[in-house]
Amino acid sequence: MSGTAWRVPARQELRWRAWDGEYLVYHADSGDTHRLNAVGAAVLRVIARGAVGTAELVDRVASEIQLEADSLYEPIDDLLARFEDLGLIESFDEHRPGTDDVCDR
Repeated sequence: MSGTAWRVPARQELRWRAWDGEYLVYHADSGDTHRLNAVGAAVLRVIARGAVGTAELVDRVASEIQLEADSLYEPIDDLLARFEDLGLIESFDEHRPGTDDVCDR
């Protein structure tokens, strides 16, 4: 996914609860609550902080959960597709003009 970046759609509200290594995210726009493990939560937290490319996302998540980045590409690709299907995140071409004015969260 070279050139693909990820962000939480504008005006999207995510509410978090965490305990004992499990995370609940309430997606206000859809009314759905999602249960995430540590990797899923780290992915969504990194993206929620601001738009990020796939490679940088993997590096940040690996650092946050203290795992090797190489072991995370496939699981994170699966999570990104799932989160996008759920409307939690959206992809965009980070090299397309006009995409660098994304709001940080």
